[in-house]
Amino acid sequence: MQPFRIVDLIPEDKELIQQTAQIAFEASQSISKIWLPTVEAAIEEVHESLKREGISQVLLDGDRVAAWVGASLQFSERVLEIHPLIVARAYQGNGLGRRMVNHVEAWARQRGALTLWIGTSDETRATSLSGVDLYENPGAAIANFHQLAPHPCGFWLRLGFCIVGILPDAEGVGKPSIMMAKPLQQKGGEADED
Repeated sequence: MQPFRIVDLIPEDKELIQQTAQIAFEASQSISKIWLPTVEAAIEEVHESLKREGISQVLLDGDRVAAWVGASLQFSERVLEIHPLIVARAYQGNGLGRRMVNHVEAWARQRGALTLWIGTSDETRATSLSGVDLYENPGAAIANFHQLAPHPCGFWLRLGFCIVGILPDAEGVGKPSIMMAKPLQQKGGEADED
């Protein structure tokens, strides 16, 4: 059996694009009915990721897509947004998401990026930030954040990300987008080597 390997996703590889779109659609259904409502929407998302300044890569198990990560440079290449990070359901819980994030972090550091960030929505009332008026006291809402059910925030928090902001009602009333970030430099200016 071949070991997992990370490869660039390219527009000409229609089979990998189809597989990537399928795993993205399937994974998104448990957390968002809005983001990728169809496989066709997922195919469009994959093609969009190929146009961004950054990377779009898949982790292969033989010739099967096990995970997909996209990341784009922003703010004069000092900030890198990870979007999306998808692990196929059959491979979840095996450290592949962490492996892909570590890969992106190394790529970002080589380019001198200072910050990684992600946005994750809560459409399912899985966190204390969903279903409440976040305009009243957003700082307190973030300070008192906790999960009510499984949600991607838990994964990102375990990887050293912290909540740096919220966008109330981003996905509908009471359905916020949660912004999380992680520094790539230590306080003394040295690169964080995890």
